[in-house]
Amino acid sequence: MRWAVSCIAFSGFFLRREAWSVVEARFERFACVDALRDDPGLDFAAYLQAAERALLELPPPYLLLGHSFGAVPARLLAQRLPPERVRLALISGLFVADRQSAAEAYQATEQRSMSDFCRLDAAKGRIALVDREAFAARLHAPDPVPGDSRLAGYEPLSLLVESLALLPLACPLHYVLCLDDQIADAPSQAASAALAGARHLERKGGHMGPLRDVDWLDEVCRGWLQRPSYFF
Repeated sequence: MRWAVSCIAFSGFFLRREAWSVVEARFERFACVDALRDDPGLDFAAYLQAAERALLELPPPYLLLGHSFGAVPARLLAQRLPPERVRLALISGLFVADRQSAAEAYQATEQRSMSDFCRLDAAKGRIALVDREAFAARLHAPDPVPGDSRLAGYEPLSLLVESLALLPLACPLHYVLCLDDQIADAPSQAASAALAGARHLERKGGHMGPLRDVDWLDEVCRGWLQRPSYFF
């Protein structure tokens, strides 16, 4: 079954639209603007404006998905949209507090993946991935790295260090918590979910598991649309 809603997805660091291929196949309409993050000059304002334009070209209702770091822009976009038209789902998602940066949120939840695998390239305004194989292994663990795994080499520094203003959310919010995650451990995910005030959907598996095994989508979308014509 494919859901006839409009979905936009925001990827974790060093991931792009290709990581969502299984999720994308479940929707009639899907958008992702994460290729913009290949530009080290990208800032949150431009990123969110592009995402909002892409989503509003599609009809409502809207499902916003944020994986890992992608939870931050997904959350920021959700607060711009009418809550009756939106659902938000965070997958092993980082959740920032008001006026907090993603870097500060990583520190607060004691996630070390950024420091373990990345370095600051200040001259070019970006964060560089310095050990792709080790990062990919932890990203996909406890499963092996699939042959189609692709990683970007850089992310814009501004996305990590900008302080962000949050507004209260009134839309439905789910958090997919991965118990075997080796990027964001279960306690750090639980802390993010608590900050978000989200409904938990616990599942076994690692950081990338929910992007390949997508049964959780049915729970997130259940009861949203009642007319049979919305389902295919």
